[in-house]
Amino acid sequence: MREMSEWLPVFLSFYPALHARVPTIVYGSQIIAVTQGVDVSSKDIDLLCPNITLRAIEEAYAESSGREEMRIELIKSRRGYVFTLYYPLGERPIPIEIFTTTPLGDPLSAFPEHIVEVSRWGINFTSLTVEAYVVLEAARGVRPISVERLRRVKIEWGDAEKLGEKFGLKEEVLRLKREVEGY
Repeated sequence: MREMSEWLPVFLSFYPALHARVPTIVYGSQIIAVTQGVDVSSKDIDLLCPNITLRAIEEAYAESSGREEMRIELIKSRRGYVFTLYYPLGERPIPIEIFTTTPLGDPLSAFPEHIVEVSRWGINFTSLTVEAYVVLEAARGVRPISVERLRRVKIEWGDAEKLGEKFGLKEEVLRLKREVEGY
């Protein structure tokens, strides 16, 4: 895990450069950091870009890092693509995972009411809401790291339950809620 002080400078440099080229949505635990201002440790930086291109990644990387050569991996699944860019940072690069979709579908159609504009650290971000994060985490199953993160933020559980119901995940959301609230 990387402390926020490690990944945040990379995020603040790369996100605006990529978002200027293709609409980019904050994803994963960075949702909590951006929407709630909570310090979050993370193994990587997660972004959603349904219309991503390799050229957009290359240009954003060159602009934000000042480097031309980069290491990137591509995973293709039946749900979409995941680009993993290894952003240089000393001996241990920070992985930036760029997803074209979520496990619950295209973010624009799956979460239309849960995409928000947020200003933090002097940058404007497009992000999923914490409630969308709750549902995505509930779909993965209850994980101790998710419970710990969610205990530190304000969640509109009614909204999360309603969104979970849309995906047939209401029981999973309620199970996660019980873990987060400690009962």
